[in-house]
Amino acid sequence: MYPDLSYFFHEVLGTQPDNWTSIFKTFGFLLVMALVVCGFFLKAELKRLELEGKLLPQTQKITFSQQIGWFDILSNVLILVFMASKIPLIIGDSSAFSADPAGVLFSKQGNWLIGLILGGILAAYYIYKNSKLPKESKTQDITFMPSEKTNDIIMIAGLSGVLGSKLFSVFESPADFFKDPLGSILSGAGLNVYGGLILAFFCSNLVRKKNRNKTCLHDGYWRHGYFIGLCCR
Repeated sequence: MYPDLSYFFHEVLGTQPDNWTSIFKTFGFLLVMALVVCGFFLKAELKRLELEGKLLPQTQKITFSQQIGWFDILSNVLILVFMASKIPLIIGDSSAFSADPAGVLFSKQGNWLIGLILGGILAAYYIYKNSKLPKESKTQDITFMPSEKTNDIIMIAGLSGVLGSKLFSVFESPADFFKDPLGSILSGAGLNVYGGLILAFFCSNLVRKKNRNKTCLHDGYWRHGYFIGLCCR
């Protein structure tokens, strides 16, 4: 298998390897493509069952608020701190980033001062914006079709799969983990497909059981497809 896209283009088009396209590693690229293809076929199958009347519309109570939630504020600030601290590192050492993007991104290196300053500015902006918005919130029923939850299913399976593959590789080499716990977790190396499959299965099953309700026609359709049951909310 080609290590990255630069070698694929070198083989097909004759271009020079180890160019800027080398940041797109084959494993990660194929993983993303697999999730996209799975999402396409899953959504098509859900729509087919909806047209046949085997999956019904779902209703869920949603609470709306004009203010930005604290979880959204925290997550956006942390993402900005992380990305802003890595950009100077990527620009300053582009060759290292091309050789091992995941290793650079998940390393402890970076200009964290810039990241913290920009993150603080963003947090202050969100807090100021919330102070100008009303605090009242309202709850209403939202009706949607199960196929509209396809992206949620793929996201759960993808994230838990990557996390599981990393955890499985850590358990395979506990000695290396205890030598450098943080470095071992943040390293871009060491992903085991079996761990990804196991954790993705259990996480998806947990969400399916938690969100199962009586809006499906009957339990027989839960056996039609595992992920179809996950959509019955």
